[in-house]
Amino acid sequence: MLFGLRMMSASASVLTELQWFSSVIEFVSGSLVYAFLMGLVLTFIAQSHMAIVLITVTLATNGIFDFNQTLMVIYGAHAGSSLITYVTGVHFRGQPRQVVVGQMLYNLVGLSLFLTVFTVDYILTGQDQVMARITSAVSASAGVQAAMVAIVFNLVTPTLLTAVMPLFQRLCARLSPRREEEDLAKPQFLHNEASGSPSAALMLAEREQLRLMRRLPVYLEQAREDAPKGGIDLSYHHSAFDEVSRRIQRFQGALMSQPLSPDDTEWLLNQQKRQELLGAIEETCLELCRAVALNRDPQVGQLSSGIVEALDTAMLTAISGMENSDQGELEMLEIMTRDRGPAMENVRKKYLSSEERLSAEARGQILQVTSLFERATWSLRRFGKLLGASPPLQA
Repeated sequence: MLFGLRMMSASASVLTELQWFSSVIEFVSGSLVYAFLMGLVLTFIAQSHMAIVLITVTLATNGIFDFNQTLMVIYGAHAGSSLITYVTGVHFRGQPRQVVVGQMLYNLVGLSLFLTVFTVDYILTGQDQVMARITSAVSASAGVQAAMVAIVFNLVTPTLLTAVMPLFQRLCARLSPRREEEDLAKPQFLHNEASGSPSAALMLAEREQLRLMRRLPVYLEQAREDAPKGGIDLSYHHSAFDEVSRRIQRFQGALMSQPLSPDDTEWLLNQQKRQELLGAIEETCLELCRAVALNRDPQVGQLSSGIVEALDTAMLTAISGMENSDQGELEMLEIMTRDRGPAMENVRKKYLSSEERLSAEARGQILQVTSLFERATWSLRRFGKLLGASPPLQA
């Protein structure tokens, strides 16, 4: 990267031989505002304020820019850096966006300070005397002085912000408040490494798995007809679910490398199988929500509503059986999820044969919704059987 920047800086002198570039420089020389805008626009185009700063140093060395113009181009480059940060980070929300806001405020604070000093000095003397004295004390070379401007900017600004760090952090948090959903992607019970008693570690993983299980009814709430519009972001919930699931699987993999008793080994294997099923159930619920959301046919909506309620009941039964270690609930789950294949086949035949007015799209949605319900109930049935064979979840 440094070699590339060096090449760009060395090639900048060739620009002075081009007639169009000389015209641009002549135009920019007419106003310091144009010099500032030049630094901003070129930085946004080059996607690197450091490249523009190095080119500016080269042009200052060759006498193309005077000291005031050099200052404005460098300040404009930092403004362009903030613009790049905003454009590339515009999709972030919550705490990740605070980093974007912090970088933008960094340049804003620095520009406000240095432009204020420049404006006051320029009105009084026609030049930024403060920066001129600092840079001339280091070297008489225009190029070195230009480099010193960038160095001073990036020394004074972080020093100032460090002195008011608590205020700066609160401002970033206020401009981009933390989202409640962000905690969904973080494990609550697991640590980075599996240590201590294997049984205790397995119990922590069990509780994290239950925490994931409790999220699934939220998906089905969004599939109901009376679900509020613009509710939760299912895509965010899905990515957060995947993140925690991967953490659980890594935790379980770390446990596998530890010496375990035969009972703990069986428990771990049981837990790993349940984690795989839990991921399949979550994906099925997500697909079901999206399929129901796309439906426009009232007949399909009636079928979907019944399927969502039946799946929600089975889901709540599985959650209750897991958190209470209730064999009665698990037996009820077994009954509720038994032989769903033939039942769904009968439902499909009933709808597809009797409802002649159904469109091809509606028929496809019936097949999709019933197939997803079969898949979810099969996974829940298997999940319940594995729960029945695992140690109870202790308080």
